[in-house]
Amino acid sequence: MNKPTNTTAANGAVPAQETTQQEGLGEIIRKNPAAFIAGGIILGVIAGALLPRGTGRRLAKGATAAAVAAGQAGLHLSQHARETAEDLTREGREVLERNAGVAQRRATELAGTARETGSKLVDQAVEFASRVRQ
Repeated sequence: MNKPTNTTAANGAVPAQETTQQEGLGEIIRKNPAAFIAGGIILGVIAGALLPRGTGRRLAKGATAAAVAAGQAGLHLSQHARETAEDLTREGREVLERNAGVAQRRATELAGTARETGSKLVDQAVEFASRVRQ
């Protein structure tokens, strides 16, 4: 009868063989980036050799058409964003101008009230001073 074996050592460490198996493709690529690039180039050459001659041109035309469509969509979106920003800027200016007018009127009213209050205080101070002298 086979007993299941424990894959961790007594101290909790994973054996070296299992660690090597757990290394992923990402680790292999990080250790050997030149080999990964060379492999990609080789696969590209093989795929190019296997495809019929016109296929690459058709793919290039399709990719070009997709790039043109994406560029036009990007241009349209940027124009729309610019127009929206201009509209919001115009509306913001209008709101500021309206609020500035209201604030200016309110400040004028408060200045008048402050002037009247100051005038009354001066009158009362003069009256008080004249009473104290007597």
